[in-house]
Amino acid sequence: SRIFRVTGDFSATEIAAIRAPGWISSGFQIVDSRFLYVPVPPAGHVVRFDLNDGSSLRIGNSDLGYRDGSGPVSSFFQPSGIVQIGDGSFYLKDDWTIRKISPSGEVTCPLDTVL
Repeated sequence: SRIFRVTGDFSATEIAAIRAPGWISSGFQIVDSRFLYVPVPPAGHVVRFDLNDGSSLRIGNSDLGYRDGSGPVSSFFQPSGIVQIGDGSFYLKDDWTIRKISPSGEVTCPLDTVL
């Protein structure tokens, strides 16, 4: 799968390529006009792309599970669908639960909810 930035004149620039099957539609979220967050369900992590410099940060370690913690320590099962909230954090669906990722990359399960 590849991600492109499309401008008003419809020119496109590739931002990133993600190793994930093309049929997966996990959604994405742009935060503060700078960061693009993309859940990668088959790999069990979330990738944050910096739209200014093209760098990326992986949140989650690809071990399937629901481990809370900082970016590389945390784990997801099937992350998808992201919604930003006012403090710069965002929530995402992770299989049968809701997870929160703080601006610093800390992953928690604040609602302790099973859908």
